[in-house]
Amino acid sequence: MSGSQYEAILKLALRIQQWSREPPASPVIASLYKLEMGQEQAFLNAIMMHLMEAFRSGDNFTKLCILKVLLLEMKSRKNGVKNLHGKGLITNERISNHAEVLKRVKAIITSGDHTAKALALLVVGCLAELGKDSVDLHRLVFEAIYSPYECEVSNLLVIFLFFW
Repeated sequence: MSGSQYEAILKLALRIQQWSREPPASPVIASLYKLEMGQEQAFLNAIMMHLMEAFRSGDNFTKLCILKVLLLEMKSRKNGVKNLHGKGLITNERISNHAEVLKRVKAIITSGDHTAKALALLVVGCLAELGKDSVDLHRLVFEAIYSPYECEVSNLLVIFLFFW
């Protein structure tokens, strides 16, 4: 990936933070901006799929940039920025293809790259709302507790203390 692609991923963080504070588009708002109903949700799903596909196929710096985007979105939710719909963008209600999003993160957790796995475990924490009902994801996280690699175990402690 070139530097401009990394910058594009990081610039997306600001837009996602702003979008997270906004309520879902009502029919009146959608017609004002000439949107079809559900177009906003389709756009969000496409963004998340592209981010997670880049996370799955990218190098570790790409994974780090995407983690930063997700952490900034989570920070905007947790820092008292209350929006009208409560939980922000990363919810099962707003991301209809959450199983596909989680599938891309699970692929990294089962890979042999321990740095990538540690980053993926932090992403799981950011996507906790999406993965709260995934038995497979819970199993992978609990298996990582017994990892001989310190970076994986320390990331699990962060997930348990701050995210879940």
